[in-house]
Formats: sequence, C-alpha cells, structure tokens
Amino acid sequence: MKKIIFVLCTAALLQSCATYYYSKLGPAGNAGFKDEYGDFISGNDSILIVYNFFGENAPMKIEIINRSSGPVYVDWQRSALVVNDLTVNYRGETILMNGNVQANIAAGDYSGIAAGSFDGTATMHKDASFVPPHAKDIHVPVKLKGFPFDAVSKNRYQKTKFVKKNGAIINVNTVTFDRAETPLFLRSYLTVYAGDKPQVFEQSFYLTELIKTHVSPANFEDNRSARGDFFYVQDIRGGTASRVLGVVVLNAAAAAIEVQQMKNRSKEN
Repeated sequence: MKKIIFVLCTAALLQSCATYYYSKLGPAGNAGFKDEYGDFISGNDSILIVYNFFGENAPMKIEIINRSSGPVYVDWQRSALVVNDLTVNYRGETILMNGNVQANIAAGDYSGIAAGSFDGTATMHKDASFVPPHAKDIHVPVKLKGFPFDAVSKNRYQKTKFVKKNGAIINVNTVTFDRAETPLFLRSYLTVYAGDKPQVFEQSFYLTELIKTHVSPANFEDNRSARGDFFYVQDIRGGTASRVLGVVVLNAAAAAIEVQQMKNRSKEN
C-alpha cells in the first residue's frame, strides 16, 4: 500500500505533493515608493530605478531608466543585494545554454556526419551596464530560492477564505508581518555613474504577507497576482529543496553561502 501511495504522489507531484508560498513585499525606509502595479520606484530627476519581483523564486528585475541627456553607467561590481545579513554581489550573471552541433568527419576511407546536442549553464561576469540618454536597461541578477518558509510557526497562520480561478472557495493559511518581525528583509545597493561622480541608490523591502496553500499558480488568481511586489516559492515534500543558510540560494553566491553554513554549524556545535 505504501508503494502505491508513493507512485500516485510522484505522478501528481506538482498538484498534490507541493506546497506553494505566495508572498508579498512592502517598502522599508524612506527611499522611493510603491506604485499601483506593485513596482518599487526610486531615483531622481535624471535616473529612475524600478524593482519588480513577480514570478517564481522572486526574480529581481532591476530597470534603470536614464531620463537625462548624457550617458549613465551602472557599476554592478560595486552594487549588491543584502538578504537579511548576507551580502551578494550583483556582478555574477548565470545564463542557460542549449543548441545542436554537427560536424563532417573524414578519416582515411571513412567519411560521415557527427551530430548531437548540448545544454548547460555558464556564468558571465558583467561589470557595468551602459544606458544611453533617454533609454533604459533591464538586469535580472538574482533569484531567491530555498527560503525556508516552512520554518514559520504554524501558530502564526490564520485560516482565510480564498476564491480559486475556477470559482471554488477554499481555506488558505495566511500570516502578516511588520518590519520588526519579518523573516525576509532585502536591501539593494546600486552604484550609478552619471558623469565622473558616482551616485548611490539604496532601497529596502521586506516580506509583509505570506499565503500557504496547495493551490498551484495555474489555479491561483488574486488581485495581488501579476504585481511587482508579488512572488511565489514552490516546496515539494520529500524533495531536495535546499535550505541554504536558512535564507536563500543565489545565482552568484555559492561560495559565500558555504562559508556562512560552516559558521552556522560551528555556532550550533
């Protein structure tokens, strides 16, 4: 019987064996504001910085809009994201690669064609972005993954009614946080050059609301969906979802995270 249950759970992994954590972010600090679409906006008369986190694992999209008549440079090497107390440089950028290869082979009396395919990832190092006058640049340097939302105490959740996309009404678990108790605090630090002098733009965000449910994104519909302050994380029971640092897995931070893990284990021992 146990084997049958396991097979059924594997076949329906994404529907019945997954928990989804739908999350909402709010602005922390005096810099910038959040617009009606949930985008976080800061800057000045010449440079506008827009943050959008919508999607799975909170893909942080940073849009730099140059409203001036001169060029603007974003120094990614001197820019970073601080997740709680972990600093991650924006410089690393992971890209996906896939394609097909084909080659003609000739060896003695033999000739033929060799064909195949490849896929994988590569890390590119992007030191700076050039933004011409009255133009914009979009950069997605970081995704949050492996955040242990399941560590939030069950006692904090409250049952609330939720209407699914098909109209069915169900109960979901929700919890809200203020800035002092939030389990996730983000601070973005950007160094931008307009001329010879650098300008520093800082903006902070924190988790304000968390919804825990088995409703998949395909069946989830809410007036907060598709907004810049809204993202979700999928957690599969019995899966290999990482619990790195108790916080995040970031595209360009593997080494820093391993060091922090060692520190945490040392404190526990």
